[in-house]
Amino acid sequence: MATLHALAAKADYRSARLHVLEQVRIGWFRLYLIEQQFEVTKNNQQTLQSLIDVANSLIAADRGSSRDVLLGTLELTKLEERLTRLTQQRTSQIAALNQLLNRPIESKIVSPEKIVESLPAQSHEALVKIALQSQPDIQAARLRNQAKKWGVTVAQLRRRPDVTVMASYFITDDNRAPNPSLKVGEDPWFFGLQVSIPIWDKKYNALEEEAKHVYDASTISIETLTDRTSAVIVQLLAEIGRADETATLYKDTIIPQAQQTLETDQSAYANGEVEFDRLTRDFRSLLTLQLGYHQAIADRAIAVAELQRVIGESTPLLD
Repeated sequence: MATLHALAAKADYRSARLHVLEQVRIGWFRLYLIEQQFEVTKNNQQTLQSLIDVANSLIAADRGSSRDVLLGTLELTKLEERLTRLTQQRTSQIAALNQLLNRPIESKIVSPEKIVESLPAQSHEALVKIALQSQPDIQAARLRNQAKKWGVTVAQLRRRPDVTVMASYFITDDNRAPNPSLKVGEDPWFFGLQVSIPIWDKKYNALEEEAKHVYDASTISIETLTDRTSAVIVQLLAEIGRADETATLYKDTIIPQAQQTLETDQSAYANGEVEFDRLTRDFRSLLTLQLGYHQAIADRAIAVAELQRVIGESTPLLD
């Protein structure tokens, strides 16, 4: 029982290590998201400034309105506020990562420039099989279950008589009165035998029943943990697929269309064919889509990191 509990404690250590690695990976991907959102916002700030410059040129030619410049300046102020907020988030995220890595919180961390796509190639059934073999939480539960099974045997052994054999050796000197059973100058020995006989059946029946119930509960908890692991794997695979499809759709279809719409309306605005309000809507839409693309990339990477922790560290499918 003690050996099994020790092995379970070792599995608990591996589980804790996996959780820390998962948090480091997730923190790294969130830092990537913050950096990409910062860069996207900076680039859109330049795009917005070019729209404001067009509005100013139209005013100079008596073809525009100062209202357009005010609207553009307001949007520019919102971008400045977003940049300030992202800077604060970056500082907090770096501090959190340094804390996980057991480093001074002000230590410098170079942000990732891109996340390499890494999608699990195995099916749900294959991943569940890997998890049942590699997941330390499941291993610890099985080891504790085996220990509780031995606990039933220990409870049954409590019914057997307890025999104690004792022996003692006394070092003495010869400064004592004569004794017919001992020779003066000899060091005496003492031997004893004690037998404890269990006679309370109800007590030992209760101990055995308790051990059996604990073992049965442990067996059910393993089944529950296995089912929960399988369900989490299904959810994470679905999240990975959703995020991957979203990122692909944004990159290949939606963002290029939004950029084309903005460019078309920008030319139409310069010719006096559309209002500046339409340009600001196009600009906001493009910014939201670009931020959503990087959010999908980060969501996919975070789901992969969570999946890696769920199935166990020994799997080679991800990093």
